[in-house]
Amino acid sequence: MLPILLLLISCNNIESQSIKEANHTADQFNNYWYDGNAEITRYELKQSRYGEIHEGDAVLIFVTEEFRTDKQVKYEGGNRKNVVPILKLNMTKKFLTGLYPYSIMSSIFTPIDINKKTIKVSTTSQEWCGHTFSQLNRDGGDYSSQVFSYFQNEGDEKAKIKDALTEDGLWTTVRLNPNSLPKGDINIIPSTQFLRLKHLPTQKEKATATIIAHQDETLSDKLLSQYILEYSNIDRVLEITYESVFPYQIVAWKEKSKSGRIPSTTAVRSHQIKSAYWGQNGNGDRSIRSQLGLK
Repeated sequence: MLPILLLLISCNNIESQSIKEANHTADQFNNYWYDGNAEITRYELKQSRYGEIHEGDAVLIFVTEEFRTDKQVKYEGGNRKNVVPILKLNMTKKFLTGLYPYSIMSSIFTPIDINKKTIKVSTTSQEWCGHTFSQLNRDGGDYSSQVFSYFQNEGDEKAKIKDALTEDGLWTTVRLNPNSLPKGDINIIPSTQFLRLKHLPTQKEKATATIIAHQDETLSDKLLSQYILEYSNIDRVLEITYESVFPYQIVAWKEKSKSGRIPSTTAVRSHQIKSAYWGQNGNGDRSIRSQLGLK
């Protein structure tokens, strides 16, 4: 049995509000995440790029899988010695910058066991100038990083990053157990999507993380929490807003500049379904996209 998970939230920004502890049981977890479907959520994306806001779609696809920790790939048969259950997130963003399109995708693989760190993150970015690929692999207590890019200054690079968390892993941690989100002063590898768009090296950065109660009835009729990650030495703040009760659905997020010189990227939940989408790959299944507000 999984233990009952308790979420304790600070209330700094909402005076005199009594925050109830969010919790879930093993049965709730299993019934939701092991029902044979993925959770697919579409967000109205307003992406900051080149000093302007570009409208588009963001989609978060959460699904449980079995994962080989030795090869760090999906388990598809054979010896089960190194197999663990994970929560996988595929995060996609699609938007236009003037004439040409951007397509960005990250895959994040995090053990169901909340005491273990995210095992793997891979990110691709494609636009008409070219494309990039980056990957983080859990390597003992550290992360191994690889970056492949058409840009000269970020070339093909490899690095070892010690004693760090991953920003990408926060998204799956929210869904597994928000109470286990890191708080206070931390060392963390920034979002791989952010690093590629900003052409920054993959390395750990100092940041401060807090959780506050949040109210916004336009986002949800449920009690909300907001996870805020503010970096010390790079111009980035991430705010993830999620429901404080199981299954801790993410309703919105914002990526903003501390300096305020750069427009903020925002995403707000608009549509959601549960679906075994991998089997819905015929022309007749295209109509399902309308349920997600996708063209």
